[in-house]
Amino acid sequence: MSEFTHIWFWKKWLPERKGQKCRILVTGTMNSVLLEFEDGYKVVTIRYGVRRLSRGAGEQGSRGDF
Repeated sequence: MSEFTHIWFWKKWLPERKGQKCRILVTGTMNSVLLEFEDGYKVVTIRYGVRRLSRGAGEQGSRGDF
């Protein structure tokens, strides 16, 4: 299995998921993606709702902290 390399960014849609790690399982047409969150929840949404985690996301002051 691949690692969780992205983070859910949008608060307007799925506000309870904002800041949670996820991974992209499948990309589709019109910027659609199938995401899986760490707890196994899957959702189809548009690509703009996720951001890639930076390499040092766990370090203080890194750009990946939200």
